[in-house]
Amino acid sequence: MPSDLRSLAAFQEEIKDFRIVFCESTASTNRLAKELAEEGYPDKTLVIADSQYKGRGRRGRPWFSPGNSNIYMSLLLRPRGLDFTPQLITLSASLAVVTALNGLISFGSPDTAGGPAWPKWPNDIYWDRKKIGGVLTEAAFRMNSLSFLILGIGLNVNMDETAFPGDLAGKITSIKAETGKSSDRGELISEILRHFTNFYGDLFVSSSRLIRLWSGLSRTVNSPVRVLTAKGEISGVAVGIDGRGFLRVRKEGAEEVLINSADIEHLL
Repeated sequence: MPSDLRSLAAFQEEIKDFRIVFCESTASTNRLAKELAEEGYPDKTLVIADSQYKGRGRRGRPWFSPGNSNIYMSLLLRPRGLDFTPQLITLSASLAVVTALNGLISFGSPDTAGGPAWPKWPNDIYWDRKKIGGVLTEAAFRMNSLSFLILGIGLNVNMDETAFPGDLAGKITSIKAETGKSSDRGELISEILRHFTNFYGDLFVSSSRLIRLWSGLSRTVNSPVRVLTAKGEISGVAVGIDGRGFLRVRKEGAEEVLINSADIEHLL
């Protein structure tokens, strides 16, 4: 295990509720976490890999996953009495990553905007105008009931700009590319877990705090957007997030629509 991932063991308080499974390389941490779930692994099993050779994002898009540089991890969740949507878990994770990133460079706080990292609906993590990470939540059902959720997080940490694939140059970034410094991946994972534990725990009571914090940090809210759905395009202003984590878009003429899954483009 790379030394900066071994450091995770030092953060006993942050990781005490998680069962950690580490592998040097795997096709996809989400795929491995799903296999472990089907074998009966418990709630909060966390799969961490140094590299992936078939990493993927939303809609099966490839996720560039070189070794010794970034964070690739997937968390198995078996929530009991689930009365919130998987989209809210995605928002919880993206908010946890953004909060950890901005805290890493001493920007802002969980309650204020101001740092360079921000969550883009539905599952992207941006550093100013470039994508730095993403979240992929997958649900498995048995007999029409939720069996488990797999929450995958990919974050570009110590990857050099020279390593970015040519088709992604200028579109993605890493912490190192933005700050000029290498980061300890183990420490960063511990911070993400600490914040996620808080935000995820809130959901069993109410989604209102999560939505308020996420909306305060996201540049999606109050922005003109183009929504790309299977049925076509919708243009309007993203006016907020509802209690299920769906995006509220106000079209011209003041008609408001709810979007539960789509790609969006910011128009400014």
